[in-house]
Amino acid sequence: MNYIKQLNAFYDWLQENRLSTSAFALYFALLMANNKCGWADWFQRTNQSLCGLIGIDEKTLIRARNELKQKGLIDFKSGSKRGEITKYKIINLTGEKDGEIPPNKCLDGKIPVYPPVEPPAFPPVYPPVEPPDIYKLKTKTETNINNNSISNEIVSADADMPSQDSRQPKENIPYQQIADLYNRVCLSLPKVEKLTDKRRRHIKAAWKNFKGDISVFEEVFRRAEVSDFLSGRSGKWTGCNFDWLII
Repeated sequence: MNYIKQLNAFYDWLQENRLSTSAFALYFALLMANNKCGWADWFQRTNQSLCGLIGIDEKTLIRARNELKQKGLIDFKSGSKRGEITKYKIINLTGEKDGEIPPNKCLDGKIPVYPPVEPPAFPPVYPPVEPPDIYKLKTKTETNINNNSISNEIVSADADMPSQDSRQPKENIPYQQIADLYNRVCLSLPKVEKLTDKRRRHIKAAWKNFKGDISVFEEVFRRAEVSDFLSGRSGKWTGCNFDWLII
């Protein structure tokens, strides 16, 4: 399942359907959980973990997942005994199978009536951004070892990364550019002040999942910013941030 296509299809579905706040939050939590499972057909989560993630009690969780199933967004198999793990399945809303080109229509066959996404107000190729003091870079001087000049990699001051063998391929992932893109687009959400090792791992996994296309990150950030719910402007949920969006 393609994460972005599923989100787009879900937003199309919302044009003519409504969900309760708890069902809305649960759906995004299940999407995030299935993404971490590599989009398995069925995956497992306990009631306690989901309740803690979105801040609701178990009775509200049960009502929310029943609502999602009735609306055809998920399927689930609850355990026969209290406390057993529940199995979930995300229903594919894109109307396509793997390798199939989707039709340019919503699920009901009607042309979407929502306005197109405005083009970005800034150039797609971003100029280098001067990092803050906490990200001052230090460059190790070139050292001649066995008459071979090895140029050491520039590393951030806050990173605790092991040195790489010069024979290993270097990553070409724009970690800082993605964080800067989030800070420019998601003005309603908390800023990214530090690129920790954990965030770098999440960015790397998302970069692989998005096929190395930074425009997909931009689409995710923009949809979060224009959503009153995800941006927190509605006041119903304030748990969305950079880490939540890239997991």
